[in-house]
Amino acid sequence: CLLVYSLKPEFSTCAALFDKFEEGGPDGEAKDYLTPQEWDKLCARVQVRLPDAVRMEIWNLLSWRSRLPEKKDGKQTVPMTDFIAGWHVHDIENK
Repeated sequence: CLLVYSLKPEFSTCAALFDKFEEGGPDGEAKDYLTPQEWDKLCARVQVRLPDAVRMEIWNLLSWRSRLPEKKDGKQTVPMTDFIAGWHVHDIENK
């Protein structure tokens, strides 16, 4: 929750936050997923320092689709849809 709360003032939408750290594919086009390296850059940018174990737990939660049996390429990624869903679940703002 602190991760979401600390970044909320800087980005108008979850998609804007995602786009800031999603570096695109080799052709420069958006790839619509985050890699572990992009996730680390996002976590390094926030003022709230997450312990490595917590950072990895969040990554494992967000990247759950990467570990499905039918996903055989072995790459762990977080699709934009899962990133946004996870972000909204942890948004603690009063509505």
